[in-house]
This record gives sequence, structure tokens and C-alpha cells, in this order.
Amino acid sequence: LILAGIDTDILQSVQNEKELVYRFFQLIEELLIHSPNSFQNLLYRIDLDEKKLDSLNSEHIQWELTVLILQRELQKVYFRKKFSQ
Repeated sequence: LILAGIDTDILQSVQNEKELVYRFFQLIEELLIHSPNSFQNLLYRIDLDEKKLDSLNSEHIQWELTVLILQRELQKVYFRKKFSQ
């Protein structure tokens, strides 16, 4: 997030995973509305699959984007751990 130029204060002092997901959802919503350029930069940095992005339901796009981003980041952590051994 920092590399994409996004303020991460909203994610500070998170108590549990559910709260992290909710705050991240809020961050995505905020970026979509107020900082579309920062949001595009974030998507580029995260390297989301374009096919998945194209298949998003516009009714629930913030939630779907939140899930996709978190899944991709977890995938990256998994691969780093797996291949660093």
C-alpha cells in the first residue's frame, strides 16, 4: 500500500482478521470514490488477474475487490514462503 502512495493509517491498531477485512474494505471504497489514480496504481502493484477484474459484479465491486486483493496478497506470501526454503 505504501509503495502505491496510499495512507495506511486506517489499518493501524487492527484487533482481529475480521476488523482488518472491514477496514481494508473501507480503504478500497475510499480510494474508488476519492482517489481513482491511487487505486489504479494499487491494482498495478498488486498484479491482479485482469480476467478476474473483468468478471466483477458492479453491485458489490468494493467487496469483491477487497476479497481479490487480500487473496492475491496471501497468495504472494504463500509463494514467497514456499520458494524461500
